[in-house]
Amino acid sequence: MRIGGWSGYQDFLSIARAGSISAAARKMGVAQPTLSRRLAMLEEDIAVRLLTRTPTGFRLTPAGERMLATLELVGDQLGQMEAEILDADVSLQGAVRVTVTETLGVTWLAPLVLEFNEAYPQIGIELVIDNGLVNLLGREAHIAVRLLRPTQGDLIARKAGRLEIALYAAHSYARRYGLPTNDEEAANHKAIGLLGSTPVALMTAALFPPERHVMQSNSLMAVSNAVRAGLGIGPIVTLLGDNMENLVPCLPDQHRLSKDIWLTAVPELRNTARIRAVFDFLSERLSDLRSYVPPPLI
Repeated sequence: MRIGGWSGYQDFLSIARAGSISAAARKMGVAQPTLSRRLAMLEEDIAVRLLTRTPTGFRLTPAGERMLATLELVGDQLGQMEAEILDADVSLQGAVRVTVTETLGVTWLAPLVLEFNEAYPQIGIELVIDNGLVNLLGREAHIAVRLLRPTQGDLIARKAGRLEIALYAAHSYARRYGLPTNDEEAANHKAIGLLGSTPVALMTAALFPPERHVMQSNSLMAVSNAVRAGLGIGPIVTLLGDNMENLVPCLPDQHRLSKDIWLTAVPELRNTARIRAVFDFLSERLSDLRSYVPPPLI
C-alpha cells in the first residue's frame, strides 16, 4: 500500500469523525489538498470508494460505513491494549526473571525472595541459575547478577558489590592432616579444584600439583560440599565459608580473590516498575553483602 498502511486508514477515520476534509485537515495540522490526495490514494489502493462528495460536504458509502465501524472497533481494542500495557509497566505486579550464578543464587538470592515477597507480594521472581552468560537483549531474562562487567552497550549496568573467595578446609580434615602454613606445605595437601581457566581455577591449579587434586568440578557449590565433607582444601565463597562452623580458613592472607559483582538489566528497567523494584532491591542487598549471614545449608 503506497500511502503507508495504517496511516491511510487513520486519515479516513479522522475525516469521518470530523465531518469534513477541511475540518479534519485543521485538526491534524495538514493542508486540505494534502489530506484529499491521501484519501484518494487510499481509495485507489483498496479499489473502493469510501466517500461521496455532496454540495454540503460528503456522505459515507456503504463500504465507508463498514470501514468506519471496523476502524472504530480496532481503535477501541488498540486503546484497551495500550492501557493494559501501560498499566503493566507502572504497576508492581507480574513476573521478573533474574539470572544469577549458582553460588550467589543458592546461598544469597534464593533466601532473600521471602523478604522481597513480603514487600512486593504481587511480583513473582523467576530465578534462573546459570553460570553462563544469558542474553538479556534477547529477553532471556530481565536482570542478571554477574561477576564481570557487561559489554553490550544497550544494557543498564551497576557495580553493586564485591564477592570474595578464599581457601578453606573442614575441621575433620585439619585434625587428620593439619593445615599448611605456606605454599610449599600446601603442595603436599589434598585439594579440591575448579575445572576451567577462571581465576579461581588457576589459583588452586598453581598451588596444588595435579596429582594432589582429589576432585575437580565446574561447580563451586560442588567444590564447597566436597570441602565440607573433609575431602581436601578448596575455594569457597567467603559468604559461606566464614559462616560455617565446620570450616576453617586456609592460607587466608596469601590466597584470597575478590571480584566485582555487576547488576545488569534490560533497557525496559527505565519504564517498568516491577523490574525497577527488583533491581533496586538487589542493588541494596548487594551493597551490604558483607553483613549478610546465609541460612544453614542442609
